[in-house]
Amino acid sequence: MQFYKCLDRENTCYHIFNRGVNKQNIFLDNQDRWYFLKLCEIASLKFKVVFLAFCLMNNHYHLYLRTEEANLSHVMKFIGQSFSKYFLRKYAVLKKSGRTFMSPYGRKIVQDEVYSSKLISYIHLNPYKDCFVKHPKDYFWSSYNQYAEDRSIFSLIDHTAMNKFFFKFPENMKVVTTEAREHLEWDPEKNTFKGKFIGDQKFVEKLIGKKIKTNEHNKIQLIHSSIRSEDMIRNSIEKLKLSKDLKKKVLIYSLLEWSEVRTMDLAEEFSLSCSSIRSIKSRAASALGTGHEFEVELLRLVEDLNLY
Repeated sequence: MQFYKCLDRENTCYHIFNRGVNKQNIFLDNQDRWYFLKLCEIASLKFKVVFLAFCLMNNHYHLYLRTEEANLSHVMKFIGQSFSKYFLRKYAVLKKSGRTFMSPYGRKIVQDEVYSSKLISYIHLNPYKDCFVKHPKDYFWSSYNQYAEDRSIFSLIDHTAMNKFFFKFPENMKVVTTEAREHLEWDPEKNTFKGKFIGDQKFVEKLIGKKIKTNEHNKIQLIHSSIRSEDMIRNSIEKLKLSKDLKKKVLIYSLLEWSEVRTMDLAEEFSLSCSSIRSIKSRAASALGTGHEFEVELLRLVEDLNLY
Protein backbone atom coordinates (compact mmCIF):
# COMPACT_ATOMS: atom_id res chain seq x y z
CA MET A 1 0.00 0.00 0.00
CA GLN A 2 1.23 3.50 -0.81
CA PHE A 3 0.61 4.61 2.76
CA TYR A 4 3.30 2.31 4.15
CA LYS A 5 6.01 2.87 1.52
CA CYS A 6 7.29 5.93 3.38
CA LEU A 7 7.90 4.19 6.73
CA ASP A 8 11.63 3.54 6.21
CA ARG A 9 13.11 7.01 5.82
CA GLU A 10 16.42 8.78 6.23
CA ASN A 11 16.88 11.52 8.84
CA THR A 12 13.65 10.54 10.56
CA CYS A 13 12.64 10.06 14.21
CA TYR A 14 10.72 6.96 15.31
CA HIS A 15 8.95 5.69 18.39
CA ILE A 16 9.69 1.95 18.48
CA PHE A 17 7.99 -0.50 20.84
CA ASN A 18 7.37 -4.21 21.31
CA ARG A 19 6.29 -6.68 23.97
CA GLY A 20 6.73 -10.36 24.70
CA VAL A 21 4.48 -12.88 22.98
CA ASN A 22 1.39 -13.55 25.12
CA LYS A 23 2.62 -10.65 27.28
CA GLN A 24 5.37 -12.84 28.73
CA ASN A 25 8.42 -11.17 30.25
CA ILE A 26 11.30 -10.60 27.85
CA PHE A 27 13.68 -9.23 30.49
CA LEU A 28 14.01 -11.74 33.31
CA ASP A 29 17.17 -10.30 34.85
CA ASN A 30 19.60 -7.41 34.46
CA GLN A 31 21.84 -9.43 32.15
CA ASP A 32 18.96 -9.55 29.68
CA ARG A 33 18.56 -5.79 29.87
CA TRP A 34 22.27 -5.10 29.43
CA TYR A 35 22.37 -7.48 26.46
CA PHE A 36 19.44 -5.74 24.77
CA LEU A 37 21.06 -2.32 25.25
CA LYS A 38 24.36 -3.68 23.94
CA LEU A 39 22.59 -4.83 20.78
CA CYS A 40 21.13 -1.34 20.39
CA GLU A 41 24.59 0.13 20.82
CA ILE A 42 26.03 -2.18 18.16
CA ALA A 43 23.13 -1.26 15.86
CA SER A 44 23.82 2.44 16.37
CA LEU A 45 27.33 1.98 15.00
CA LYS A 46 26.48 -0.62 12.37
CA PHE A 47 23.50 1.24 10.89
CA LYS A 48 24.24 4.90 11.84
CA VAL A 49 21.26 5.20 14.17
CA VAL A 50 21.04 7.71 17.03
CA PHE A 51 19.20 6.52 20.16
CA LEU A 52 17.51 9.42 21.95
CA ALA A 53 15.55 7.75 24.75
CA PHE A 54 14.54 4.31 25.99
CA CYS A 55 12.72 2.43 28.73
CA LEU A 56 12.92 -1.32 29.33
CA MET A 57 10.00 -2.76 31.28
CA ASN A 58 9.63 -6.44 32.20
CA ASN A 59 7.53 -7.50 29.22
CA HIS A 60 7.99 -4.64 26.77
CA TYR A 61 10.28 -1.83 25.68
CA HIS A 62 10.14 1.66 24.21
CA LEU A 63 12.83 3.27 22.06
CA TYR A 64 13.06 6.74 20.57
CA LEU A 65 15.61 6.91 17.78
CA ARG A 66 16.65 8.79 14.69
CA THR A 67 17.86 7.18 11.47
CA GLU A 68 20.47 8.71 9.18
CA GLU A 69 19.65 6.28 6.38
CA ALA A 70 16.39 4.65 5.27
CA ASN A 71 17.23 1.40 7.06
CA LEU A 72 15.00 1.09 10.14
CA SER A 73 13.79 -2.37 9.08
CA HIS A 74 17.39 -3.63 9.03
CA VAL A 75 18.09 -2.03 12.43
CA MET A 76 15.15 -3.65 14.16
CA LYS A 77 15.60 -6.99 12.42
CA PHE A 78 19.16 -7.12 13.78
CA ILE A 79 18.10 -6.19 17.33
CA GLY A 80 14.98 -8.37 17.41
CA GLN A 81 16.46 -11.52 15.92
CA SER A 82 19.70 -11.26 17.90
CA PHE A 83 17.91 -10.81 21.21
CA SER A 84 15.41 -13.57 20.45
CA LYS A 85 18.21 -16.06 19.74
CA TYR A 86 19.94 -15.07 22.98
CA PHE A 87 16.69 -15.28 24.97
CA LEU A 88 15.61 -18.70 23.65
CA ARG A 89 19.09 -20.13 24.10
CA LYS A 90 19.44 -18.82 27.66
CA TYR A 91 16.01 -19.95 28.81
CA ALA A 92 15.77 -23.24 26.94
CA VAL A 93 15.66 -24.97 30.33
CA LEU A 94 12.35 -23.20 30.96
CA LYS A 95 11.07 -24.75 27.72
CA LYS A 96 10.73 -21.37 26.04
CA SER A 97 10.52 -21.84 22.29
CA GLY A 98 9.07 -20.23 19.19
CA ARG A 99 8.70 -16.46 19.18
CA THR A 100 10.02 -14.11 21.84
CA PHE A 101 8.20 -10.96 20.74
CA MET A 102 4.52 -10.44 20.00
CA SER A 103 5.35 -8.97 16.57
CA PRO A 104 8.45 -7.85 14.65
CA TYR A 105 8.06 -4.39 16.27
CA GLY A 106 5.76 -1.40 16.34
CA ARG A 107 6.89 1.89 14.84
CA LYS A 108 5.55 5.40 14.49
CA ILE A 109 7.19 8.23 12.57
CA VAL A 110 7.43 11.25 14.86
CA GLN A 111 7.05 14.93 14.08
CA ASP A 112 10.04 15.48 16.34
CA GLU A 113 10.07 19.28 16.67
CA VAL A 114 6.48 19.16 17.95
CA TYR A 115 6.20 15.91 19.89
CA SER A 116 9.71 15.01 21.11
CA SER A 117 9.21 16.49 24.59
CA LYS A 118 5.91 14.71 25.18
CA LEU A 119 7.15 11.43 23.72
CA ILE A 120 10.34 11.38 25.80
CA SER A 121 8.22 12.02 28.90
CA TYR A 122 5.73 9.31 27.88
CA ILE A 123 8.58 6.79 27.54
CA HIS A 124 10.20 7.75 30.85
CA LEU A 125 6.86 7.67 32.71
CA ASN A 126 6.16 4.00 31.95
CA PRO A 127 7.54 2.61 35.24
CA TYR A 128 5.79 5.35 37.23
CA LYS A 129 2.42 4.80 35.58
CA ASP A 130 2.72 1.04 36.12
CA CYS A 131 3.38 1.74 39.81
CA PHE A 132 6.92 0.30 39.75
CA VAL A 133 8.40 3.48 41.25
CA LYS A 134 7.25 6.73 42.83
CA HIS A 135 9.31 8.87 40.45
CA PRO A 136 10.93 8.22 37.02
CA LYS A 137 14.37 8.92 38.55
CA ASP A 138 13.98 5.82 40.74
CA TYR A 139 13.92 3.48 37.73
CA PHE A 140 17.37 2.53 36.49
CA TRP A 141 16.45 0.98 33.13
CA SER A 142 15.44 4.13 31.30
CA SER A 143 17.28 7.17 29.99
CA TYR A 144 15.54 9.58 32.41
CA ASN A 145 18.53 10.04 34.73
CA GLN A 146 20.89 10.43 31.80
CA TYR A 147 18.98 13.61 30.98
CA ALA A 148 18.17 14.68 34.54
CA GLU A 149 21.76 14.33 35.76
CA ASP A 150 23.33 15.39 32.46
CA ARG A 151 25.95 12.65 32.53
CA SER A 152 26.73 9.54 30.52
CA ILE A 153 25.04 6.60 32.24
CA PHE A 154 24.37 4.52 29.13
CA SER A 155 26.82 4.93 26.26
CA LEU A 156 23.96 4.06 23.92
CA ILE A 157 22.18 7.40 24.43
CA ASP A 158 23.10 10.57 22.59
CA HIS A 159 21.07 13.07 24.59
CA THR A 160 22.84 16.25 23.47
CA ALA A 161 20.43 17.01 20.64
CA MET A 162 17.38 16.19 22.78
CA ASN A 163 18.22 18.19 25.92
CA LYS A 164 15.99 21.05 24.79
CA PHE A 165 13.03 18.64 24.63
CA PHE A 166 13.58 16.97 28.02
CA PHE A 167 11.09 17.64 30.81
CA LYS A 168 12.27 17.08 34.40
CA PHE A 169 9.42 16.08 36.68
CA PRO A 170 9.00 17.64 40.14
CA GLU A 171 10.59 15.65 42.97
CA ASN A 172 7.17 15.21 44.53
CA MET A 173 5.03 13.69 41.80
CA LYS A 174 1.91 14.58 43.78
CA VAL A 175 2.68 18.24 43.11
CA VAL A 176 1.16 18.41 39.64
CA THR A 177 1.75 21.67 37.79
CA THR A 178 -0.13 22.43 34.60
CA GLU A 179 2.94 21.54 32.54
CA ALA A 180 3.53 18.31 34.46
CA ARG A 181 -0.11 17.28 34.01
CA GLU A 182 0.20 17.76 30.24
CA HIS A 183 3.13 15.35 30.19
CA LEU A 184 1.54 12.89 32.61
CA GLU A 185 -1.69 12.55 30.66
CA TRP A 186 -0.29 12.80 27.11
CA ASP A 187 -1.01 9.69 25.06
CA PRO A 188 0.67 9.20 21.65
CA GLU A 189 -2.49 7.58 20.31
CA LYS A 190 -4.27 10.93 20.57
CA ASN A 191 -1.85 12.34 18.02
CA THR A 192 -1.42 9.28 15.82
CA PHE A 193 -2.73 9.18 12.24
CA LYS A 194 -3.41 5.81 10.64
CA GLY A 195 -1.60 4.15 13.53
CA LYS A 196 1.80 4.99 12.02
CA PHE A 197 2.43 8.72 12.39
CA ILE A 198 2.71 10.85 15.54
CA GLY A 199 2.09 14.27 14.06
CA ASP A 200 -0.49 16.65 12.71
CA GLN A 201 -2.38 16.21 9.47
CA LYS A 202 -0.09 18.48 7.42
CA PHE A 203 2.96 16.50 8.61
CA VAL A 204 1.41 13.22 7.49
CA GLU A 205 0.22 14.63 4.17
CA LYS A 206 3.75 15.84 3.43
CA LEU A 207 5.16 12.38 4.16
CA ILE A 208 2.70 10.41 2.06
CA GLY A 209 2.40 13.01 -0.70
CA LYS A 210 -1.38 13.31 -0.72
CA LYS A 211 -4.30 14.82 1.13
CA ILE A 212 -5.96 12.84 3.91
CA LYS A 213 -9.73 12.69 3.91
CA THR A 214 -10.95 13.54 7.41
CA ASN A 215 -13.23 10.64 8.39
CA GLU A 216 -15.11 10.19 11.65
CA HIS A 217 -12.07 8.59 13.29
CA ASN A 218 -9.91 11.60 12.55
CA LYS A 219 -12.65 13.96 13.76
CA ILE A 220 -12.66 12.23 17.12
CA GLN A 221 -8.88 12.41 17.33
CA LEU A 222 -8.72 16.05 16.31
CA ILE A 223 -11.08 17.23 19.06
CA HIS A 224 -9.09 15.70 21.91
CA SER A 225 -8.17 19.16 23.16
CA SER A 226 -11.82 20.06 23.76
CA ILE A 227 -12.23 19.81 27.54
CA ARG A 228 -15.68 19.13 29.02
CA SER A 229 -16.70 18.74 32.65
CA GLU A 230 -16.56 15.30 34.17
CA ASP A 231 -20.21 15.49 35.26
CA MET A 232 -21.35 16.42 31.74
CA ILE A 233 -19.59 13.42 30.26
CA ARG A 234 -20.83 11.01 32.93
CA ASN A 235 -24.43 12.21 32.64
CA SER A 236 -24.39 11.94 28.85
CA ILE A 237 -22.96 8.42 28.91
CA GLU A 238 -25.49 7.34 31.52
CA LYS A 239 -28.28 8.18 29.04
CA LEU A 240 -26.83 5.85 26.39
CA LYS A 241 -28.47 2.43 26.25
CA LEU A 242 -25.36 0.28 26.36
CA SER A 243 -24.21 -2.95 27.89
CA LYS A 244 -22.34 -2.54 31.16
CA ASP A 245 -19.02 -3.47 29.53
CA LEU A 246 -19.38 -1.10 26.56
CA LYS A 247 -20.55 1.73 28.80
CA LYS A 248 -17.41 1.31 30.91
CA LYS A 249 -15.20 1.47 27.81
CA VAL A 250 -16.91 4.59 26.47
CA LEU A 251 -16.71 6.18 29.92
CA ILE A 252 -13.01 5.45 30.39
CA TYR A 253 -12.09 6.60 26.88
CA SER A 254 -14.18 9.77 27.09
CA LEU A 255 -13.06 10.87 30.54
CA LEU A 256 -9.39 10.42 29.65
CA GLU A 257 -9.90 12.07 26.27
CA TRP A 258 -12.05 15.08 27.12
CA SER A 259 -11.85 15.74 30.84
CA GLU A 260 -9.14 16.26 33.44
CA VAL A 261 -9.76 12.88 35.09
CA ARG A 262 -6.49 10.97 35.42
CA THR A 263 -5.68 7.33 34.76
CA MET A 264 -4.99 6.71 38.44
CA ASP A 265 -8.42 8.14 39.37
CA LEU A 266 -10.20 5.65 37.11
CA ALA A 267 -7.97 2.82 38.31
CA GLU A 268 -9.18 3.48 41.84
CA GLU A 269 -12.81 3.87 40.76
CA PHE A 270 -12.93 0.56 38.89
CA SER A 271 -10.48 -1.31 41.20
CA LEU A 272 -8.09 -1.90 38.30
CA SER A 273 -4.41 -1.22 37.75
CA CYS A 274 -3.29 1.87 35.85
CA SER A 275 -1.98 -0.38 33.09
CA SER A 276 -5.42 -2.06 32.77
CA ILE A 277 -7.11 1.34 32.41
CA ARG A 278 -4.62 2.36 29.73
CA SER A 279 -5.16 -0.97 27.98
CA ILE A 280 -8.94 -0.42 27.88
CA LYS A 281 -8.34 3.08 26.50
CA SER A 282 -5.91 1.76 23.88
CA ARG A 283 -8.21 -1.07 22.73
CA ALA A 284 -11.12 1.34 22.54
CA ALA A 285 -9.06 3.75 20.44
CA SER A 286 -8.14 0.92 18.07
CA ALA A 287 -11.85 0.34 17.41
CA LEU A 288 -12.17 3.82 15.92
CA GLY A 289 -12.47 3.96 12.14
CA THR A 290 -13.61 0.34 11.96
CA GLY A 291 -17.36 0.84 12.31
CA HIS A 292 -17.18 -0.98 15.64
CA GLU A 293 -20.10 -0.51 18.06
CA PHE A 294 -17.77 1.46 20.32
CA GLU A 295 -17.20 4.05 17.59
CA VAL A 296 -20.90 4.39 16.84
CA GLU A 297 -21.74 5.07 20.47
CA LEU A 298 -18.80 7.42 20.90
CA LEU A 299 -19.94 9.50 17.92
CA ARG A 300 -23.39 9.76 19.49
CA LEU A 301 -21.75 11.04 22.62
CA VAL A 302 -19.67 13.54 20.65
CA GLU A 303 -22.83 14.96 19.13
CA ASP A 304 -24.59 15.03 22.50
CA LEU A 305 -21.71 16.97 24.08
CA ASN A 306 -21.62 19.41 21.16
CA LEU A 307 -17.87 18.97 20.89
CA TYR A 308 -17.73 20.56 17.44
